[in-house]
Amino acid sequence: MNKTLLFQLGHGNVGQAFIEVIQEHNKKKPDHVIQHIGLVNSRNWHYDPTGLEMDQLSWVVRPTDFKSILSSIIRQSNKVVLVDVTASQDTVKALVKGAELGFSLLLANKYPLVESMEVFKQLATQNLGCSATVGSGLPILPKIQALQDGGKRITKVEACLSGTLGTLCSQLERGKPFSAIIREAHQKGYTEPDPREDLAGNDVARKVLVISRMMGYSNELAQVEIESLYPPAMNGLSVDDFLNQLSILDPIYAKRFNEAAQHNNTLRFVVTIEQGKCKVGLKEVPKDSPIGQTEGADKICMITSHTSPDTPLLIKRGA
Repeated sequence: MNKTLLFQLGHGNVGQAFIEVIQEHNKKKPDHVIQHIGLVNSRNWHYDPTGLEMDQLSWVVRPTDFKSILSSIIRQSNKVVLVDVTASQDTVKALVKGAELGFSLLLANKYPLVESMEVFKQLATQNLGCSATVGSGLPILPKIQALQDGGKRITKVEACLSGTLGTLCSQLERGKPFSAIIREAHQKGYTEPDPREDLAGNDVARKVLVISRMMGYSNELAQVEIESLYPPAMNGLSVDDFLNQLSILDPIYAKRFNEAAQHNNTLRFVVTIEQGKCKVGLKEVPKDSPIGQTEGADKICMITSHTSPDTPLLIKRGA
C-alpha cells in the first residue's frame, strides 16, 4: 500500500473542506492512503508521526517547538507533503523550513508566493503545487507550465480573477450606482470587512504576481501597476465614513461605462502580463469579446503564445 503523509497548516473553512476531500479520497482509493500526521491553526496544533485518527482532525493541541517537529518529520520513510490552506503571511518560515527539509509543498495560500524573490525561489522547487492560489481552481498555472514545457513562448496573459470586482463591473454595466453596489455587497458580507481591500486591487495584484513569477519573471509586488477604484484621500476614513462618501464616485463610473458603451465596449477589471510587466485595473474591452461577455463572478484567462498570436488559449468557468 502506498502512503502519503500530510502536515497541514490551516484549520479554517478551507482547511476543514480539504480534510473532507482527503477522507473521501481514502475511501475510494484504499490502496493509496493519504494520512495526516500534523494539523496546525493560528493558536494550536496536533502532531503524531504515526498518523492522526479521523476524530483527531477536528481539534488541535497547544504547540511546543514547531522547528523540532518539522525536523522530526524528515525521518519519516514515506513521502511528506506540507500543506498551507491558511490565508496568513505567518507561514513563510515553516514553508521555507519544509522546503529545506525536502518536503513537497502544496499551497492554497498566495501570500508566501508574493514575498521577496529570494523567498519565492526557496519555495519554488520542483515539488511545489500552487494552482489553487489563483483563478479559484481554474488550471491557469498548469496550462502555462504545459505551454512553456512544450516550447511555447507566452507573449501575453489577460484574466479576470476577482469575483467581487467582476460582479461590480456587471452591475455598473447595467447602470446601477457604484455606491449602491458596494454598500449592498458589504451588507451581505460579499466584500472584505473593509471593502477597500477589494477595491484597491491588491488581492488581484498578488494573483498576477504569482502568475508572472511562475512564468519565470522576477517581479516584486511593488512593480505591479495597480489601479485602485477609489482615490487615496479616502484611505484615512473609517469604514462607515468611507461607505457614506462613496456616492461621490457614482458619476465617475457611470460616465466611464457610458463612454465605453458608445463604442459597443464595456469595462472589466483585468490583469495583464505582457513583456514581463504586470498591470491590474479597469480595461475597456469589446462587449462581444470573451472577457466582455463575463458575467458576475465569472473567471476567465486568455493566454497568447508566439505561435498563435491571434487565437489565445481560453480558460474559463462561471462562478
